Amino acid sequence: MIKSNYKWRLNAVDINPSEIDTYSTLHATVHPVILRLLEIRGVKSPEQIKRFLNPKLEHLYNPMLLKDMDKAVARIKKALSKGEKITVYGDYDVDGITSCCMLVRTLREMGGNVDYYIPSRLDEGYGLNCQAIENIYRGGTTLIVTVDNGINSLEEINFATELGIDVVVTDHHEPQDTVPDAVAIVNPKQKNCKYPFKNLAGVGVVLKLVMALTEYDEQFLIKNLDLAALGTVADLVPLIDENRIIVKNGLDCLDNTANKGIVAMKSVLNITSFSGDTTKISYLLAPRLNAVGRIANADPAIELLLTEDEAKALQLAQDLEHVNQERQAMELAILNSAKKMLEQDSNLSKNKVIVLSSPDWHPGVIGIVASKLMEIYHKPCILICEDGDEGKGSGRSFSGFNIFKALSCLSHLLEKFGGHEYAVGF
Repeated sequence: MIKSNYKWRLNAVDINPSEIDTYSTLHATVHPVILRLLEIRGVKSPEQIKRFLNPKLEHLYNPMLLKDMDKAVARIKKALSKGEKITVYGDYDVDGITSCCMLVRTLREMGGNVDYYIPSRLDEGYGLNCQAIENIYRGGTTLIVTVDNGINSLEEINFATELGIDVVVTDHHEPQDTVPDAVAIVNPKQKNCKYPFKNLAGVGVVLKLVMALTEYDEQFLIKNLDLAALGTVADLVPLIDENRIIVKNGLDCLDNTANKGIVAMKSVLNITSFSGDTTKISYLLAPRLNAVGRIANADPAIELLLTEDEAKALQLAQDLEHVNQERQAMELAILNSAKKMLEQDSNLSKNKVIVLSSPDWHPGVIGIVASKLMEIYHKPCILICEDGDEGKGSGRSFSGFNIFKALSCLSHLLEKFGGHEYAVGF
């Protein structure tokens, strides 16, 4: 028998006297070690424990609890009824891609005249920009709905308003002190939003919007859970509360998905079943959807998830596989370059945050490398791609160091930045 290197110490679970009977029942069915581990993770009450162990769709919160959800639904339904052209403005990562596809598909099924726009990571960068808005305006759009971006686009939304375009913002990133003057802002992290769960991914916020728009139609909800699970896992938000409900039920939906694009990717990657395994999203599906947006343009990923043509879906899935191989080669070269810099830095052990830059790095890949360096050296990491007099940076962190707040203290030195507790771009 091999002796353990660890000595387990189990403290008693704090119990509310009014909940003793419920806890007695839980102790009869759940091992005390599991109960203690759940408590450490903030899952303490009997109701929280039951929801964690058996996450059901009926446990999802009312989407109308989100601030401005009523305004967002009213404006979008007005556009649908009047046949206005709506443009869904997304982002080039998996969260933004799945958010965009979910809303575009839903609005089209509701009879909407809907287009989408994903900015180029290399040429435009993250979020709204005035040139894109002007192009959208010239195409006849009167309503822009942002997904996974927009919460800090004050100037851009003012510009859209001046052109006569209304903007509805759906986002999950951290707001700054001043928020845009939009028709509606749906973001659980904004001030005075009483929504009980703050850590939805961008696609989770869009799922709530879809629920509200379709008046809780279960068919629409279940149909979109595959995309919701995909975006939620890929964005690395905590898999607790509503995120856990979305992912648990979404994984089941991924096994039986009717989405031609996901079916094609499963075929190319030889995925037969997810079986409740999120790693197949993290290490197989997500990197391939991310790859095109990182080193080229995200439109092929959008087309893949929206197409109803099986042959086209298979071709696009194969194209994404080739692009991902190119991305892997770039990533390895940057990782080796960064590690060499760190090996030559005698002060590495003294630095609390890793900050490196180079003109030779690809801006679309540095975020992945920052994550790997963070794991290797156990420190928050920021990598910067130099481009003439400017630099595009990406940072990653872990629980205990809010990299968004740290960067906020330096916002006067940055032309643009955004993100959340664990990831930033600037």
